[in-house]
Amino acid sequence: MNTITVEKVYLEQLEQLRPLLSPPNLGFVPWDKIVRTFCRNKDHYSDAYIGLILKCDSDIIGFIGMVRSDRVLDGKTVEVANLTSFVVLPNHRGQGLKLLRALNGIKDVIFTVITPSDVSQKLMTRINGAIEQSDHYQILPGNSNAAKLWVETDKTVIKSRLSGSDSLLFEEHSVEDCDAVLLANAQISCLLLLKPVMVAEQSCLEILYYSNQLFFIENIEDISANLARAFDFKHVIIDCFDCPDDISDSHQLLPMALPKLVFCPSKPSSIKQHPKVPFMSLFSERTKMDL
Repeated sequence: MNTITVEKVYLEQLEQLRPLLSPPNLGFVPWDKIVRTFCRNKDHYSDAYIGLILKCDSDIIGFIGMVRSDRVLDGKTVEVANLTSFVVLPNHRGQGLKLLRALNGIKDVIFTVITPSDVSQKLMTRINGAIEQSDHYQILPGNSNAAKLWVETDKTVIKSRLSGSDSLLFEEHSVEDCDAVLLANAQISCLLLLKPVMVAEQSCLEILYYSNQLFFIENIEDISANLARAFDFKHVIIDCFDCPDDISDSHQLLPMALPKLVFCPSKPSSIKQHPKVPFMSLFSERTKMDL
């Protein structure tokens, strides 16, 4: 009788996972991106596991990865882990549920799922209590006669003008497959992190993060028009969850292929409600692996 176990896995074991994380088991992602993705765990946590592995006796037959980050929610710092690269060898697919059940035993971590398959969405909803955080993008309004904002895309200049948490956020994501833009008028500036995306067969530019909500609301038409013009996309969009109510428009939505999920089987005591994660795509497979 074979023994099936679930264990934490670490960066030093990553090379053993290469067959699992390569075609035909998963779609192709350059190996250096996979390594870089999980290196952040080692740099930020004492117990720097990168996910869970499923073993049949001594053989690794499954994996679910975690891109871990600390976020401030309700004024408290909590760990958020973006789940990625959920894979089980075909001959052992029935055992894959053990990986999902094992997530329920990890305490004080909020899990996010940005690119679920239809099957994993249903399983995580049933096994882990996952809920939908969002399932649409907001198309942002643009003004063809938009006033010119100061738009800076040079990363050296952007870095010189940032400080504090925005500086750290920029440094982390400036080496990833997303663009950074600093917008400003005469009084104030706003950092944006951006990524191209195809939504409903339309070429769009998604805003993953904005640093100043008041600037964002007051200048949204100028921002959208300047970005669409500078980057040549049909629409500038944002996850509906991150769109301020002041500029939301239920008649200007695009559907996500599948909803973004969030769950926390053992909710941190500092979080009073079912947790939600603003700007979910930061520190995730979306920016790290270009998924």
